[in-house]
Amino acid sequence: MIKHVIDLKQGELFSLSSDEFIKTVGVEIEKLRLWHRIGILSFDPEEKDLYFNKEIIETKFVKTLVEFGLPLEKLLFMLAKLEKPYVYSFDDIYWDFAREQWMSIEDVINKYIEENYDEIFDIYFEDYLDDLFKDAEEDDECQEAKFIECGNYIIMKKINKY
Repeated sequence: MIKHVIDLKQGELFSLSSDEFIKTVGVEIEKLRLWHRIGILSFDPEEKDLYFNKEIIETKFVKTLVEFGLPLEKLLFMLAKLEKPYVYSFDDIYWDFAREQWMSIEDVINKYIEENYDEIFDIYFEDYLDDLFKDAEEDDECQEAKFIECGNYIIMKKINKY
């Protein structure tokens, strides 16, 4: 699921004047007006006196797409697949050119982990668990160590001699 970067209500705690906004996003007001007219910016910069975090995030997101050099038709197609305002981060989503859709990085990672859980567990955690057992065995105060699977967690219980 593609999610917005911020809670849009929290994004209105701080505001910038038009000049501060232009300086922050690095895009001239004429270009912002053009982007709004052609449909790649959800807000109209001519109607704003104050700019909030959501406009900053959206402008930087759109600016990155524009600077990538995509044809306008492709850019419009890509943005049409997102909800307005375009308050997204490339840390959270990416465009899958093969599937022609936006993908949530978190969803892709979670799906991969789910599909490959046993292999991932074997590779990354088996050695770690072995080391924990060895540490417990070498601990003079530890009589016994047990691992208990508890939902998504593995709990190590050490039983002390004393």
